[in-house]
Amino acid sequence: MPKAQLKAKIPGGPAALSAQHPDDEFRILAGHPTADGLLVILEIQTSDIEALIRDIDEAPWLPSYDLLHADEETLLIQYSVPFVPPPLRAVLNSENLPRFP
Repeated sequence: MPKAQLKAKIPGGPAALSAQHPDDEFRILAGHPTADGLLVILEIQTSDIEALIRDIDEAPWLPSYDLLHADEETLLIQYSVPFVPPPLRAVLNSENLPRFP
């Protein structure tokens, strides 16, 4: 099966956090539309959990989140945004849903 890797400049959100931590690996594991917007599960592999949590706590785009898991190198959080981003809305409307790893 063909695979593609895309790079995009996306303002705010996890992209802004990723720019602050360029050596860390950010993976959106799930994004599910809800009545109020979008529920997201984000996994981050990092070498500095404390700095990452501090920056997440200070992120203006993320007023609240649930910490699902944390250890020496991995952080797993769940958060909601009050909208479904247009690219995801287009994917959902196409009814060709992607398979996450």
